Amino acid sequence: MSEVRGADGDGRPRTVPEAARAGGGTGLPDGLLEPWDELGVPLMVDERQVKSWREVIRPGETHPTHTHRHPWITVVVSGGTGESWTGDGVLVGVGSLPTGLTRYNGEDLLPRRHFVRNTGGDEVVFVAVELRIDEPVLEQDAPDAQAE
Repeated sequence: MSEVRGADGDGRPRTVPEAARAGGGTGLPDGLLEPWDELGVPLMVDERQVKSWREVIRPGETHPTHTHRHPWITVVVSGGTGESWTGDGVLVGVGSLPTGLTRYNGEDLLPRRHFVRNTGGDEVVFVAVELRIDEPVLEQDAPDAQAE
């Protein structure tokens, strides 16, 4: 079981079975995981049309490769420097991640399989807000998408 926050009227944490988070109940085929499951982080918001989680990457660390299948917004809560890689190990971005940077990652990028490496001396913290308005974009459904 995992603790998530829901709009159940009181804002208190509630638990949901793992099966409702990965594969079963999410619209994904068996064997495909949600990004927060691949990252190993809990959801902060778990609603039908919105999911949100927090990622912390310590200096020199790389967070796990994960796949986005829905549009999402990334907010840099605590910035630094980093590298962005595709899931198959191609470097596609190097640079600064300034605190406060907010980026919309739309359907044209989906599916997006990637990971980020913290190359600086400061902890980098992101909040991701996934928008679940449409069905997930599965690998076999989408044209080749290059990751940032």
